[in-house]
Amino acid sequence: MDGIYKGRLYALSPLAFWAADATKFVVVPALSLWLLARLGRIGPASYGLALPVRQAPETLAAETLGACVLLWACYSLAQALAGLLLPGPPPWAFSYEDALPWAGPGRAAGTLYFAATAALAEEVMLRGVLRAWVERVVAPARAAGVFMGLSASLFAVLHWESGAAELLATAVYGLTAAWLYLRRGSLWPLVASHFLIDLVAFR
Repeated sequence: MDGIYKGRLYALSPLAFWAADATKFVVVPALSLWLLARLGRIGPASYGLALPVRQAPETLAAETLGACVLLWACYSLAQALAGLLLPGPPPWAFSYEDALPWAGPGRAAGTLYFAATAALAEEVMLRGVLRAWVERVVAPARAAGVFMGLSASLFAVLHWESGAAELLATAVYGLTAAWLYLRRGSLWPLVASHFLIDLVAFR
């Protein structure tokens, strides 16, 4: 829904925009995870965020760096190829960068917020929780394929307002991230790499 209301909401009131964004990326995910824990007894370990982190710091750093390189390379290549074949964002599209101040502490704080909330909310919900759900309702032989397809599709649809090229590039990113999560079983490197990638993208 972002492409429908975020730009209009920001034009109407920046405060309303930030309140809506915090509701979407902080309040709703936090409430959802609380309900999962309370009603479904599904905690962080079930969706890849075991606490304490069971990886040595150097292992986590190496996996994060590897995930960053792979995800950025796949996304950038897909974006470049899609840019040659597909239309870019429509002229009315709202970009999150439109909501950031040009410079100063406000831009730094906004960039940190966007990177952190996207990394946590998107990875937990579209990778961690989604995998836990798929593995409960889909036959084991098909679960991995269904999870990867759903994760990539939902992640792409979340970015539809940025145009067809971005839709394809984010689908490739989502597919790669889902594959990495299936291989490693920990969401921490994906959350950290998503945060770092977004931090660079919004700088």
